[in-house]
Amino acid sequence: MKNSGWTAMRAAAFAVTLGAAITGSPGPARAAEGEAAVAAQAAPALPAVRFTVGADLVSFYGRSDPMKLFSAKGIKGTSGVSASYDLLHPTARTTIAVGAGWFGENTANTWGATNRAALDVDTFYASAVARYGVLPWLEPMVRLTAGGAWGRAKLGLGQANQPFFEGDSGGSTDWSLTSDRRAASFTASAGAGLRLRSNPFRPSNSKMPFLALSATIEGGYAVATAMSFTLATPRPSDDKVADDRIPGTAIALGSVDRSRPYFRVGLGLHF
Repeated sequence: MKNSGWTAMRAAAFAVTLGAAITGSPGPARAAEGEAAVAAQAAPALPAVRFTVGADLVSFYGRSDPMKLFSAKGIKGTSGVSASYDLLHPTARTTIAVGAGWFGENTANTWGATNRAALDVDTFYASAVARYGVLPWLEPMVRLTAGGAWGRAKLGLGQANQPFFEGDSGGSTDWSLTSDRRAASFTASAGAGLRLRSNPFRPSNSKMPFLALSATIEGGYAVATAMSFTLATPRPSDDKVADDRIPGTAIALGSVDRSRPYFRVGLGLHF
């Protein structure tokens, strides 16, 4: 009796298994795998946001001896704008982006108690960035740039109490000596940092493109070829006065080295 009961149970189990095979019904393990696959397919992938526009705050550290004429401090802050495009994705976590940007520097100082000096520089550059997504919101990165800078030097003799830049209050912005043309310089930089980025989002029921926000911190070193300046008395705006004036002698100010470490903080909008 016992043997016949055991035989009946085995037969019943075999029948259930055979029926599942014939009808295509999954077992418990296969059913769980199927549910997971369906859930993965139902979850939509996050939309790509490949374009970025941003605002940058850059601090430069250190100064060469010629720069001491224009800057009383070893730290100089400036600001700029940039844009980039995610060009390649060599792996699922790796991104290569290319971009361009600009930042401007206005450096001013007084010297000799009664004199003033100012240096205005505009820098334009192209950039290449490699990022690695450790987490969806955290990306270590390296960044290389190359470009050009154009600057103009000004000296005010006996004008220490007058404003340095257009729009400042306190008197005339005329200068005793200015560079007759802008000096050019080749620039390049290499840095590393982190980017923190939100998931793409857009208002519900909106036809706007998906957007994302990011914050970037980066440290590195910028190199620049020296700028050479020749200063002369500025030409008067009145042509008759300028024609009657006795030409002055140009003064070679020398070269100004602007290579130094930097720290950058950036805020970005992605779409």
